[in-house]
Amino acid sequence: MKKKHLCLVLTLIFALLLGGCASGETADKYVGDLITSIKKEDPSSLSSFLEQGISDENETYVLQFPDELKDSYLKFLQASFNAVEFEINGAKKIDDERYSVQLTFTPLDIEATTKDTCEKYSPAISSTDLNTEMTKLLEKATEAVKSSPSYEASTQLTLEVKKSKDGYSLDDEQLQKLFSATMDNIMAPYDSVCEILDAQDYLTSCLNALFKNDVAEYAKHTGEDESSVQSQLESSMYAPPEELSASYTERYSAALKAICNNCQYSVGTPKKQDGLFNYIIDVTVTPNTSFQSAMNELETGTYYSEEEVDRALVELMEKYAAAPTYGAQTTVTVSLNFKTLSAAGAEDSEITSLIDTILPVE
Repeated sequence: MKKKHLCLVLTLIFALLLGGCASGETADKYVGDLITSIKKEDPSSLSSFLEQGISDENETYVLQFPDELKDSYLKFLQASFNAVEFEINGAKKIDDERYSVQLTFTPLDIEATTKDTCEKYSPAISSTDLNTEMTKLLEKATEAVKSSPSYEASTQLTLEVKKSKDGYSLDDEQLQKLFSATMDNIMAPYDSVCEILDAQDYLTSCLNALFKNDVAEYAKHTGEDESSVQSQLESSMYAPPEELSASYTERYSAALKAICNNCQYSVGTPKKQDGLFNYIIDVTVTPNTSFQSAMNELETGTYYSEEEVDRALVELMEKYAAAPTYGAQTTVTVSLNFKTLSAAGAEDSEITSLIDTILPVE
């Protein structure tokens, strides 16, 4: 009986030892199965990883990542993750509740992989709709990931797998660690489109602030307070002539705002140049000649007092605000970079020339 009892005890101990080994193998298998499911099934496990990328981009640009783009971007990230091959090097027991699993893999460089695709797509951007343009690009970028992935140097990563009565699990911190090590420069395709459309939005916001009295977007780009921008416009752009009688100043400013609001322009897609924040942009303009028309008509009149001149000026401004006149449509090409922005107030600057074309005053 004693021998049988000893044999039974030894058998149980051996079974327990095998169980510990099997648990290690199960931790490996859990990680392997998890990687497979991320590659082949619902990509939602990549959501937190994408959200961090989106957060960084939303701090960089005024244009914000469209919510409707998230599904397409998750599928792109899933395809990128799928391009990485993993070797699972076994699991080691840390304690009763934790195992370490070591992976060997070659990380995917998304920026290098999609560089040519993004550069070829940029000139083809045809709208200001960030979601539409990005959806088109992601289709092409996904093909680049599948056909010509660019990898970094092979590396190893150790993940900590938790064990509970419900089985094995990888917490979000470990999961993000896996994704961050696996895929580099994940927002590169988004950058290639957003930076261009953000520059377009910036120039549009500058013109809208001047001519449409719409300062909200401009304030976002510059970080200025809306009321401060509005105050600057009121004291400069819409200010009446100093010699104008006080009884006509409000009507003059209102008429000038209406004339400006009738201005017609469309900012084209910026063409990226070498260097930081450096673009060439075509702006399609139909010159609003209303101010010129009012001044020309004023000069042909006969007046016998300053009050008559003031009244005639304001009435003519109101006339052309209600029935604006325009010149022939034209295209103005401007450089948008730090140099041209710093010189924007100069009489011979490209920005001043654009403004004078939109609303000629002489």
